[in-house]
Amino acid sequence: MAITTDREPLVLHEQAVTERKTRPVMVWAVIGAIFLAIEAYAVIGWIVSGNATATPHGATPIPTWDKWVLDGWQALGVPCLLVFLWHFLVKPWRKEGHITTDGLLCLVFGTIWWQDPMSNWSSVSFTYNSYMLNFGNWTHNIPGWPLPHSNQIAEPTLWVDPIYIYLVFGAAVVGSVLMRKIKARWPEMGTFGILSLTFLTFMVFDALLEPILMALGFWSYPSTVPWLTLWHGTRFQYPIYEAFFWGGVWTLWASVRYFRDDKGETLAERGIDQVRVSGKKKTGLRFLALAGICNFLFLFAYNVPIQFFVIHQANWPSSISNRSYLTDNLCGPGTTYICSGKYVPIPIGNGSAHVTPTGSLFLPAGSKLPATVPELTKRP
Repeated sequence: MAITTDREPLVLHEQAVTERKTRPVMVWAVIGAIFLAIEAYAVIGWIVSGNATATPHGATPIPTWDKWVLDGWQALGVPCLLVFLWHFLVKPWRKEGHITTDGLLCLVFGTIWWQDPMSNWSSVSFTYNSYMLNFGNWTHNIPGWPLPHSNQIAEPTLWVDPIYIYLVFGAAVVGSVLMRKIKARWPEMGTFGILSLTFLTFMVFDALLEPILMALGFWSYPSTVPWLTLWHGTRFQYPIYEAFFWGGVWTLWASVRYFRDDKGETLAERGIDQVRVSGKKKTGLRFLALAGICNFLFLFAYNVPIQFFVIHQANWPSSISNRSYLTDNLCGPGTTYICSGKYVPIPIGNGSAHVTPTGSLFLPAGSKLPATVPELTKRP
């Protein structure tokens, strides 16, 4: 009896320690809830404030071929989205009787698009063709957002929202399949080798895809680091660091889908079986956890590190600044802002002083420059 009595508290103690252990799914769910709360705040505020208005494409004539391509892809985008959702969300859901991880990821990537224009945090990194259906964007309503009148960057609603599911997540699916095939072909290869080969594949994929889409008129990179840019000085200039960062974030997203435990759970979902809630609440926690890890990777593997290159960019080429449908009314003729460049101060907020296209200093109403500080007398 003494032995049994001595052991029972030990077992209970071990169980208590196990129950108190932090589960990854709860950590990622909290992170996901924070991201989604900021997204909801920005998007709802964007709509309520009246900033959800179309950015006009301006007076510059748009080539007929560009119109056909842009209109055609926008029209086909929704059917492509529906087919993709049927295959990865609805069909598996009906077969398994519950929403699968792929189904949740479809919904998650339907929320990730809110970060799409965030690489323009410090200065204008890219612009969309404002000919496409757009209502501007919501960045001006993100707390702490510094770039003035950034809500005019023409986020193409019918185009970019669907592609974050069928193209961006679709590429991550292909990447996870590639990882599986690499492992099957070279069983002795470790995780580093699998990630490296996938990363190089995605770099090549982005380096081929983006120039084609820019040639078709979808967007431009108006201000880039010259020595890291292909076709610099033209409307088709392509910064090669885009391939590096997109290759990296795609590899990480593919890893989320590929690396699972023996229960089929991703890193973000682990520990869900130990959470004592109903099945629907578990599904909600899994969604929040996946939203957390995918948004986290997008922010810290792409949008944050790319700011180093954004603040070291050169002047806009005239082939972009002279096309009103690519300037999104952000700078140049018809505005009080000169297009950003190496020798142009970066304005912070809508009320900051800035340089005009003619080279003069523009002071918003009610603002004034600080008084000149006299030179301090040097101490002996």
